[in-house]
Amino acid sequence: MFEVIVDAEGRVTIPKPIRDTLHLEAGDRLAFVEVDGSVVLQPRNGSVAAIYGALSSYAIPETTLDDYDAAVGEGISDHVEGREKGIRQGRSA
Repeated sequence: MFEVIVDAEGRVTIPKPIRDTLHLEAGDRLAFVEVDGSVVLQPRNGSVAAIYGALSSYAIPETTLDDYDAAVGEGISDHVEGREKGIRQGRSA
């Protein structure tokens, strides 16, 4: 386990052993996926086949792709509604 400190601009340095393991180089893209109050850091510089099933341990048994599509749609809707609510209340989006 590695521990890092977030700087004033919200940046962190990924420890070299992690960068080496994930084959990360300057300019590579990363995805941050929130799962149950934690964050999974997923490199976006590989093929889809390389990341297939990376979050499968978090899957809910008997859940269909239609269920996941509906959940994503609800999340997008909640996000947009929250942004619109903030704009109506004078906060920036």
